[in-house]
Amino acid sequence: MRTDPSPLGVDLLDPVRTWAARRPDAVAVATAGTSIRYAALVAAADNLAAALIGAVPDDRPDDPVALCVRPDGTLPVGLLAALTAGVAPLVVDRSWPEPAVTGMARLAGVGPVVAATEDLCRWGRVGTGPVLPVRLRGPRPGPIRYRGPTRDGYLTCPVGATEPTAVRRIDQESVARAVGAAVVGTGLGPCDSVLYRGGATSGTAPLRMLPALATGARVVLASRAERHHLVYALEAIWREGATVAELTAAEIRVLLGAGDRLAYLLLAARETLRVVWLVAGTLDSADEEAFQRLLGVRLVPADAGLVRRADEPAVPGLEHWPGTGGAVLVDGVPGDLASVERIIVGHPAVSDAELAGPGPAGLSARIRLADPNPTDPFDTMVLTEWLESMLPPEFVPRTITVDGVSAVVAGPAPETIEAWLPLVRGIVSEVLDGAPVDPTDNFFAVGGNSLRTALLVDQINDDLGVEMSIGAVMESPTIADLAALVAGAAGGPPPDTTTG
Repeated sequence: MRTDPSPLGVDLLDPVRTWAARRPDAVAVATAGTSIRYAALVAAADNLAAALIGAVPDDRPDDPVALCVRPDGTLPVGLLAALTAGVAPLVVDRSWPEPAVTGMARLAGVGPVVAATEDLCRWGRVGTGPVLPVRLRGPRPGPIRYRGPTRDGYLTCPVGATEPTAVRRIDQESVARAVGAAVVGTGLGPCDSVLYRGGATSGTAPLRMLPALATGARVVLASRAERHHLVYALEAIWREGATVAELTAAEIRVLLGAGDRLAYLLLAARETLRVVWLVAGTLDSADEEAFQRLLGVRLVPADAGLVRRADEPAVPGLEHWPGTGGAVLVDGVPGDLASVERIIVGHPAVSDAELAGPGPAGLSARIRLADPNPTDPFDTMVLTEWLESMLPPEFVPRTITVDGVSAVVAGPAPETIEAWLPLVRGIVSEVLDGAPVDPTDNFFAVGGNSLRTALLVDQINDDLGVEMSIGAVMESPTIADLAALVAGAAGGPPPDTTTG
């Protein structure tokens, strides 16, 4: 083994060490009321790096590590440790079903696994090596025996992939070059605060934390609501005083068409925000110019420079969609039915899937089972929960029919949902000061915010006689999904108000 740092460690961890020595008490990562300072971040990464080096056998030096971490302090610690140790990381979301994570790990040839201490037992069968805990507290280790450079610097894999060619391998030089380009292009420095909305995904999103950490900036890890909903993201920019934030092209188009509905949040964001990283989708030049005028910011592509190795087979059109828990883009179009069908077929019990919709009650799916004569009846709710962990709510089929079996509905029947839909639309419109809404509208994209969410829940519960929580609205924000929640809570169609 070599005793000098790998080239990637020199490029990426040395600057973090410099800031840990210069400003040990400066906050490196902030999330959900807790924070990790630079000195503690480097100590935790060094401890884990030392354990990783010992966990990779000499006869399999290219075995990657699966980072089954949470979108909190364990994510940057695990990422820095893997890159420092010269072990290529495959980041996966701990909320995904174990079969999906195991399948991705097998395609990538994962050896050791890194997990939060609370999750160690869950991930014992994912890789061929030991499961190592992320410890955010503890003494720094002695001198680390660094491994030599490995074939890959970073791995990604789409959720539901079944072929090894779907594993994307990014070499060390490309990772270091992309991080350097982001530092230069964004002008990051120790006075910056970066709102990171990527979560713990299997795409390249986690790498977007590295430029901030390499320049002594403060990384704010967004909550789930702030990752998924634009209004909550804008509130986080204002609350945290973020100077750099991540937005998608779709969210920017919403802002351009929002008019006065988001004016107070836009004015607050203008006070501190100076750079927006475009993390998904593309904008034409007119939209870019309009957005830069609206907020007075620079727009920078987030993933520039993260290219495939020249010898790696490409997967045409398939890229991970950051920040949505595993959904995908196909040819740049979010929610393409073919991509959702591929996710469904990724379930081990399903051999084929065909989607229809979306209608007023959402998507519907017809599936064929891998075993046409299962010992126990197939429970479609299991499939629904599996899909909800990987897809945005609007892309989860609300009706699932199994070929050769009587129709099984994941939730209330479509006709029941449609019966409640006009009542729910009326309440939503009233909460939004009379603005018209369509079944496919996202409550937060058409003017909903935290205050209006509370008003909406109170009015639905009072007027419709059901029990709904604010969290339920955040998880299912489209008007059709809200109608489905009301129909499920009511247990049937609304009372017939035409009879006296």
